Amino acid sequence: PRLNSENMLRQCDAMTDRLALRLADIARQRDIAPLPPEVCAAALVVPASLLRAEEAEHAPENKVADRANAATRAEVEAKAMRAVMDRERELGFEPVDVSSEDRGYDIESRDPANGRLRFIEVKGRRADARTVSITRNEMLAAFNTADAFILAVVLVEGEYVHHPLYLRNPAPIFGPEPGFNEVSRAISAEAIKRAASGR
Repeated sequence: PRLNSENMLRQCDAMTDRLALRLADIARQRDIAPLPPEVCAAALVVPASLLRAEEAEHAPENKVADRANAATRAEVEAKAMRAVMDRERELGFEPVDVSSEDRGYDIESRDPANGRLRFIEVKGRRADARTVSITRNEMLAAFNTADAFILAVVLVEGEYVHHPLYLRNPAPIFGPEPGFNEVSRAISAEAIKRAASGR
């Protein structure tokens, strides 16, 4: 009874506006999408036993052994590369060493008859090696160029270098495509030999 009709109408309009604003605010809250999480910090927990093993590995006597092993590996790889390059020339192809370019293969071999390329990844191993290590980059190259990719494994025994063992389209024996954080994969040397011989 104390309010006249004009005041009541103004109050009604104000409350209607407040209701509309509140409903709009509730609708906006329903549409909120969470932002992706941001990493603010990270921690790496390393077991003490691993650190002790690392210290032992970097002892002076082990550094000499590591240098000797690295030199032997480099020599085996060099012999394997020469063997595959020679084999490609014997087959009538024109091989080019691209191993320093990190393409996922070591040799780009051109067929002079039609200009097609063969992408050859060379793996030199001692004759008693049980596995062949394939990097993620090499696996991706094999999956992406399946028809043109060749895995060439060369076994080296001292000064004797075996004929290269060619495995065309090796992707199936590599297994599934590598995960985002996978660096390399060890493939059984025996599995490669069986696949190359068609068994």
